[in-house]
Amino acid sequence: MPLAQANAPRRESATPIAEPADATERGAILRGEDPELEAEIAAANRPPRRELLPDIEEINSTLRATSERGREAAAVDAPEALRRRRSGFRLGFGLSLGLVLVLLGVYLGAPRISAQLPGAAPALASYVGAIDQGRIWLDRTVTTRIEALTSGN
Repeated sequence: MPLAQANAPRRESATPIAEPADATERGAILRGEDPELEAEIAAANRPPRRELLPDIEEINSTLRATSERGREAAAVDAPEALRRRRSGFRLGFGLSLGLVLVLLGVYLGAPRISAQLPGAAPALASYVGAIDQGRIWLDRTVTTRIEALTSGN
């Protein structure tokens, strides 16, 4: 603000000027801004509320009432999915158990198999040796754990 305007005496006008309601309005008036005009411009630049919200028809077309959801399809599919999961578990468990039984049969029948198939004797001896080492390791580990539990450590 120029110094001449600051020291000039205030004139009372014939038309009363409305006093600003708060300090921000007073500051805006002193800067030469019109808060009401700026509010009108901002309101004009804002998109209408209809554009801000999603289309209700679009939402309604994607939603269905609880009674319309088709309980029959879900009720029919649930036992089938459960059956598939159960059969998958049974298949995996059965294959694992079958493999263990075959390997156990080869371990127990190694002397007989070696007698009938002499070419398989070195492979069977290696297999039986590995199983025996595993059994010894398991025995030592279990014995150590049992002793640790019974001694109170």
